Amino acid sequence: MAEFEVLYNLLDLDIEQRYQQEQTKRDFFNIAGFPKVLGAIDCTHVQIRSCHDSFILSQSSIARYIEGHDMYDSLLIGDNGYSLKKWLMTPVLSPQTAGENAYNEAHRRTRSAIESTFGMLKMRFRCLDRSGGALQYSVKKVAEIFVACCVLHNIATTRGCLLDISETRLNAINQQEADFDEPVAAPESGRNVRNIIIAEHFTENE
Repeated sequence: MAEFEVLYNLLDLDIEQRYQQEQTKRDFFNIAGFPKVLGAIDCTHVQIRSCHDSFILSQSSIARYIEGHDMYDSLLIGDNGYSLKKWLMTPVLSPQTAGENAYNEAHRRTRSAIESTFGMLKMRFRCLDRSGGALQYSVKKVAEIFVACCVLHNIATTRGCLLDISETRLNAINQQEADFDEPVAAPESGRNVRNIIIAEHFTENE
């Protein structure tokens, strides 16, 4: 009986997680029609030292988890600082067709959520922005400061302390981030998935 109850609880948890994931994908889809998106990822640079986005992801628990688990037909999206994967969609570097341009525009609009979040973080906590100078601490301490800022930002947002950020300022922050990123080669397996998405969702029938 105890074993059955544990199994039931695990199944119930899995169903609840799947429901939440499907709701998240619907919310992302409603932004710009980009399908299957479970999350948007990006890196933001705090002035101590630079490291490429793709390397950071490859060393993270996120990549290890996704590579070892079923994503249930879900995707992440990121900029060209990341390597295109079957589960991580990046923009088309040199779009040649209307479908590729439509894909890139939907990708940009959908991914703007994470860029806006980083922009607001750096506006609220200027120590994270390059305009505030470099943090004179160890990498471990800087990571702890960043997490603390994220927690405080979430508390402030939950309690209605919203922060407006102008499009000009957001673009300036995004340009600073782009200066660190160089395009990463796109493996064939990732290109195949991206081509299917473009054909099925962003290419109009002639």
